[in-house]
Amino acid sequence: QPLIKYYRANCLYELKKFDDAIKICSDEISKYTKKDSLLNSFYYLKINSYRELTKFTNAIYENQKLIVWDYV
Repeated sequence: QPLIKYYRANCLYELKKFDDAIKICSDEISKYTKKDSLLNSFYYLKINSYRELTKFTNAIYENQKLIVWDYV
């Protein structure tokens, strides 16, 4: 099921439905720990969606979460 959610979010991203992709990613990110392999994929897809919407502050905020986790 998680992989299906990722593919669905990625398809929405490809269709330029960035807000829908962000929503799925946000919902899924809340279900995982940093040990889960799909977590980074959801984060990168969310970051790229924000970037496409030119919501750079949001993209930076999400990216900082990944950076902090690498050092925890």
